[in-house]
Amino acid sequence: MSDRRACCIPFCNRTSKPAPGQWICGKHWILADKALRSLYSRARRRFESGRYPNPEKQLRRGARLWQRILDQVLTRAVAA
Repeated sequence: MSDRRACCIPFCNRTSKPAPGQWICGKHWILADKALRSLYSRARRRFESGRYPNPEKQLRRGARLWQRILDQVLTRAVAA
């Protein structure tokens, strides 16, 4: 069995290096709205910097944005 992780879009055969969590390949990541991707990236950078006053709030915001992106990408990938 491979230690690599697969793209979380069903029937996508792309993989990446082993790491925790879900992953969306570049082919599918581009299907998400640019504004959503930007908001998610900003939330992730703020959380990782450790300078945000309330990291739990930033983590919840990032999780909500990730779920919105995942839903949008799944919908668009199935429709295509």
